[in-house]
Amino acid sequence: MKCRFFTFGFAWRTACSLLSGILLACAFPPVEESIGVWFALVPALFVSRFTGSRGSFCFGLLSGIVFWLLCLSWLLQLRLVGGNLPLVILGWISLSVYCAAYMAAFFMIASFLLRFKERTMVSLEDAESRWLGIRDQLFNIALMFGLGVIWVGFEYLRSALFTGFPWNALGISQYRNTALIQIAEYVGVYGVSALIVVVNVALLITTQRIADVYLRRRKYGGMRIDLLVALVAVALTTFHGLGIMRRRNMDDSFVGTVRIAAVQPNVPQTQKWSREAEEEVYDTLYANTELALAISPDIIIWPETSLPGAVGADMNAEKFASRLAANGTYLLVGAMEVEWDEHAKISPSAKVPPHRLYNSSILFNPTGDIEDRYRKQRLVPFGEFIPLDKTLVRLQDYVPIQGSCTPGSRRTVFRIEIVDPATGVAFEAAFSALICFEDIFPSLARRFVIEGARMLVNQTNDGWFDGSSVHVQHMSHCVFRCVENRVPAVRASNTGVTCFIKNTGAVSGIHMADRKDWGIGMLRMLPGCLSVNGRNMQLTLYTKFGDILFALPCAIIACVGFVLVAVAERRQILREQ
Repeated sequence: MKCRFFTFGFAWRTACSLLSGILLACAFPPVEESIGVWFALVPALFVSRFTGSRGSFCFGLLSGIVFWLLCLSWLLQLRLVGGNLPLVILGWISLSVYCAAYMAAFFMIASFLLRFKERTMVSLEDAESRWLGIRDQLFNIALMFGLGVIWVGFEYLRSALFTGFPWNALGISQYRNTALIQIAEYVGVYGVSALIVVVNVALLITTQRIADVYLRRRKYGGMRIDLLVALVAVALTTFHGLGIMRRRNMDDSFVGTVRIAAVQPNVPQTQKWSREAEEEVYDTLYANTELALAISPDIIIWPETSLPGAVGADMNAEKFASRLAANGTYLLVGAMEVEWDEHAKISPSAKVPPHRLYNSSILFNPTGDIEDRYRKQRLVPFGEFIPLDKTLVRLQDYVPIQGSCTPGSRRTVFRIEIVDPATGVAFEAAFSALICFEDIFPSLARRFVIEGARMLVNQTNDGWFDGSSVHVQHMSHCVFRCVENRVPAVRASNTGVTCFIKNTGAVSGIHMADRKDWGIGMLRMLPGCLSVNGRNMQLTLYTKFGDILFALPCAIIACVGFVLVAVAERRQILREQ
């Protein structure tokens, strides 16, 4: 196929597709050049402009595979903690191809729309009236926002289908741009993704127009407003965000401030469940908790599965946590929990009695008793459970924790009574725990806030992927849960990023372990304060309605668009035959 300026062959298409994938990956950690995401899609969109829908799907798939292979390269760290190397590589590639398929579908539709514009566009050189030029610009603006909607639709589908995997949406790359991301309280992270795509399409149109003028010696054709519209949209979003941040920083509606000590035990994953290292893990937890008690916090938080023993099966583990909490403060413990099924029939060949295994967050009150518990609802496929493992029992051998977990069913809101030391006034702090990667799911966080949570606690163990970019990638998602629901959060991580996040998305107190210092016995405790609202907090638009107002309609439009383009391509194939 011949382009206006040169023969655009397979090599050029491949190069541009690879370039887009690399630029997209560079916008996320570890490179984290987030400015690149604003033009990263342009090369791949250029391919779509001069390629049929079927070809665009293939080249879009190539871009997506490159992007996801680079972004998910941290999965390869599983080989260092006992993962079977062929299975790890297979999982890494399979997940990357699956996520890339959504990008491929987007570029397939983009190709159809871009080529439809070219077929229907009237050249400004031959225009008989100004209206024809205005019509072209209006079509460009509609194309910009339309493709933004299509992209969001496929991002939402990826986050919802087959248990969902909402990792690294385009908008996540802007987690440090706190002014821009304030629109998330209305439309979630997907609004930021849409804005990024709008700018990319505007840059594509502008680049093509400049090439027309200078390479084909065409007339400029007067003022063009399509790029201006995209830039104004970004500017208005930023100025609006600055206003929101100023008002939020001056907000005096908080009922009180919670003093928190987040413990980072820094236990390497290879030693986490080792019997030989068990005493050292207990000593580390004890030393860090004693250090935290010295500052008299309202609550001390341990990360996910921090206890070496399972609560319900190992009485020593539960007593250990209970004794530390009895020093006069609340203690939120991440632990595996066993619940015995007393009514089930016990088979003579069974190695252990029937039971259920949970990944839990357990709150001990200042007297050392268990106040409440939350059991993780969103389990990691092939990490915490294996599909069909009850039917194919041998599959349980491939679960890292040696047995599938059971998902929890209750959305727990922990409530603790705190007395402000400055005023002596008592207030209630309500919070919910998001265990491991649960904080990447917007729907789960907003349901907790609807139930009454006014602070989020992410207890995680990213030790499976030490030495990779997953620590910062994971943390960046929690930023958006705070903005979407206007609640603060604290992250307590075994290794990686332990930090505090305000309801504006501003991150403070980052504590990321230096690999040179990794080892059991390091004192790592991060103190901080978070201001919380009361029961009468005004819920955000996103908390109230979630993705019903924006992302879900976008997904419907994307599905309809994909079907229509696929049908049109099928008809084209039949005509060619």
